[in-house]
Amino acid sequence: LSATAPPDYGMWAGSKMVHASLFLLAVGRSGRERKTTATAKPREMLFHVNPFLLGPRPGSAAGLHESLTKRPKQALFYDEFGDFLAGTGDANTRLLKMTLNQAYDGNIEATTLAKKATKDGFQDHDRGEVRNVRLTICAACSLSYIETLVRQEDWRGGFMRRWIILMAKRGPIKVDPPARLDLKERAIARLRITHDRTLGRCEGIDPEVASAWEQWSRYIDEELKLPNLIESASSSMPEMARRIALCLSLDYGLATTGEPWRMGLDVLKPATAIVQYGHAESIQELSEHIDDHEDG
Repeated sequence: LSATAPPDYGMWAGSKMVHASLFLLAVGRSGRERKTTATAKPREMLFHVNPFLLGPRPGSAAGLHESLTKRPKQALFYDEFGDFLAGTGDANTRLLKMTLNQAYDGNIEATTLAKKATKDGFQDHDRGEVRNVRLTICAACSLSYIETLVRQEDWRGGFMRRWIILMAKRGPIKVDPPARLDLKERAIARLRITHDRTLGRCEGIDPEVASAWEQWSRYIDEELKLPNLIESASSSMPEMARRIALCLSLDYGLATTGEPWRMGLDVLKPATAIVQYGHAESIQELSEHIDDHEDG
């Protein structure tokens, strides 16, 4: 849903436009929680909806900038995000993280990213601003990589705070599970409709539920207890909930009517539950595996 949302779909939160793009990260033990399958299935479904929504994995900030300049709306998939995190200490990876942060926020600033070889020698390679970026990322990562490669600055500096993180738990094992291709085809058909549909403009949160939303946001900001290492993560949770609610509205909410609409409890309630009981509890559990020092 995040990847198929139209580029102009979103809502204002104060002076900031919040859109439906999500960064999703599933964390689990290697070889146990089937993380690769969890990323492969949505990628396959999105390919059948529109293969041009799938973007190439960037190897550098310059590569990401160039890719999003050509196609500001795309989705990236990582079956092992640890390969990306392995370059955490590298200057190129730090610059790539900064560019991903900007892509999440919707615009990439103009910058000098690298030196470019010319006939007169090496010259600054300037990159122009890219506006209205809609980048969705679906990734999986082994717990061991998180333990050893995620740095303190990733949590406190903003990179990890932009990710909806879910700790993967393996359910009952089925030796020969049914394929249920009918459900897959139905989901692809619904995503195609979402991808092509003209949506109504979201005019904010319904006044009838505004007090409940305000109460939840204050709880997250003032009362939710998180370990020191990830304490700053609570500041991004209200926006995460808005983004999830926008995605849910594409599936069954008022956005599908084509008329102006306001966000209600039908989408806000499950969105806040995902953030509070899925994401927040996952990063609390994850923090137990990470040492609070500069090198991760």
